Amino acid sequence: MNNPPKISPLYITDLDGTLLDENAAVSDFTKHKLNELISEGCRITLASARSIASIRKIMREVELNLPVIEVNGAFITDINTGEHLLSEPMEEGVCREIHKIIDFYQAMPFIFCCAEGKDRVFYEGLANEGMRWFLNDKSEDHRGRSEQVLIDDSVFQNETAGFIVIGSQTQIENIRGDIESRFSQKIDCYCFANPYCPEWHWLTIHSSRARKSEGVLSLAEELCTDLSDIVVFGDNTNDLPMLRLNSQGLQSVCVANAAESIKREASLICKSNTEDGVVKFIEKDFREKNRAGCSAESV
Repeated sequence: MNNPPKISPLYITDLDGTLLDENAAVSDFTKHKLNELISEGCRITLASARSIASIRKIMREVELNLPVIEVNGAFITDINTGEHLLSEPMEEGVCREIHKIIDFYQAMPFIFCCAEGKDRVFYEGLANEGMRWFLNDKSEDHRGRSEQVLIDDSVFQNETAGFIVIGSQTQIENIRGDIESRFSQKIDCYCFANPYCPEWHWLTIHSSRARKSEGVLSLAEELCTDLSDIVVFGDNTNDLPMLRLNSQGLQSVCVANAAESIKREASLICKSNTEDGVVKFIEKDFREKNRAGCSAESV
């Protein structure tokens, strides 16, 4: 077994479209390699728009042991216990006003929050098949956390991590435009077609402090790691703040299946998500740095 380098690099990867394959799953090859690398001292963690419940379900066969960045940076969470170590919730008044805008466009959101110490997903109804798809998505874990309730002001007294709105492209773009025109300094919005159900478009809404980039910086501080020792991986617009940390010395890597506009922001391009590109890059990079560290120590 190789010894880990004296200063072990930290690898932080997005999930959907990056580490996961086209079926929102971790390939057997990637599972095996991740576990092998982690057993050798390689530090690997995640930065995802998904919630901790979904992350734990998807990654249950991988022995991750570092905190993960979830819900686009709204939480940094212990993957083993589910405890939130850091949170960046939305403002209660902003949540109420955003819900009014969503309601104006005859849409119904999923609201992600922490209520009485537990992660919850509240929704008032299912406005379309896209919302139904989300509740039936096998990569999610809705047991004991998703609940149909009346969405009133009391819901937003909880620690609200964010909203997901699912609808037609026109409806989603209209909602996004209205919200951003009023709250651009307080929230971040990301609009995209669901890659697994592309006829439905999604709008995710979070605090402007809840970004993957902020999560990376917090993890770097928590784990006493210089940015120059961090490598991040992504493929989509919500990864851009994290990828742009390459201007501060971090190395950012895009998978080959990312859009050209995303690739232009990255330091390097690796193979696609369907070719296990992320774990192949990590293995090569870790072993090279491991050898370099061992050589330096022997001098």
